[in-house]
Amino acid sequence: DWLRRPLSEEQITYVADDVIYLAKLYPLLANQLKEKNRLDWLTPAFTDLCKPSLYANPPELAWKRIRAAKRLKGASLSILQKTAEWRETLAQQKNIPRGWLIKDDLLIELAKLKPTTVDSLSNIRGIPDKFTEKFGLAIIDIIAAALENKPAPKDIQKKPNKVSEKEEALADLLMAQVRLKAADANVNPSSITSRKELLQLIQGQRDLELLSDWRNEMIGQDLMATLNGLHTFQVVSGELNIST
Repeated sequence: DWLRRPLSEEQITYVADDVIYLAKLYPLLANQLKEKNRLDWLTPAFTDLCKPSLYANPPELAWKRIRAAKRLKGASLSILQKTAEWRETLAQQKNIPRGWLIKDDLLIELAKLKPTTVDSLSNIRGIPDKFTEKFGLAIIDIIAAALENKPAPKDIQKKPNKVSEKEEALADLLMAQVRLKAADANVNPSSITSRKELLQLIQGQRDLELLSDWRNEMIGQDLMATLNGLHTFQVVSGELNIST
């Protein structure tokens, strides 16, 4: 039981095993990066990973993580937003998974059925009696308040642009260019970019990781040069050569 305090020695050992070798691995990997002048590649990423905001879960935005939320509107969406906020706040206070309080699908049912009394809440299939006894009045009050307010607006999701056959072919060419550069640098191509990102580049997007930090220096500008018609591709002795 990971909720019990203090943790047992067995639990502490179990958790420590996940990270016990990192202290020894770090200097080895850091030295390899320094030898290849690549330590600066990771500095921005490490800085971003250390930002507390990256791991924040604002309770008022908790409803956005519920997939079925996009199918709700009006009063139902307002109820979901407020009950999800209540659940997230309580889960953070108790330091427990939010699903231990009430599952997503049951929050959706609450939003659809809009119970106005504890009795009607208890009649919803799947709602545990213990939940109703402990939180029933609070939930009914939250639903009543939500019914008096308009829901927060949903994020407008842009539909992805359709990809033409010519764009697919161009993505193949750019991916070949990425693979050549990755092989020369002894780097996995997937750590540089993805086919999806290349298609975004082809379709005109520029706020991409590929055009920032070390990726831009390694290959981003070369890919832009290719898109601007500044590179020539030739197959020589069975190998792809790129020239300007």
